[in-house]
Amino acid sequence: MEPWIEQGLMTSKHTSPGQWTMHPWERDARMARKALDGRPQAYGLLIELACTRSSDELLGARKAYQSLYGESIKEDVASRVEGIERQCWLVYCER
Repeated sequence: MEPWIEQGLMTSKHTSPGQWTMHPWERDARMARKALDGRPQAYGLLIELACTRSSDELLGARKAYQSLYGESIKEDVASRVEGIERQCWLVYCER
């Protein structure tokens, strides 16, 4: 087996079960936090969450984020993200 395939299988084997057994709102909140802590290239995940979740799911994820991290996702976006991405994400936070 190719090393890159083997590495991908090992990574998904260790992370997927934990992520997919949590409540979807908690999973989305944790993924959003990880994206905010990452490089700007990780902001694509934030856009994906904003575009693929219903308003109720987004509200649940925002509440989970607040509960998990003691901070508002809106405040974190405003302080960590710059440029057009910030504007897009602040709209998401209001949705």
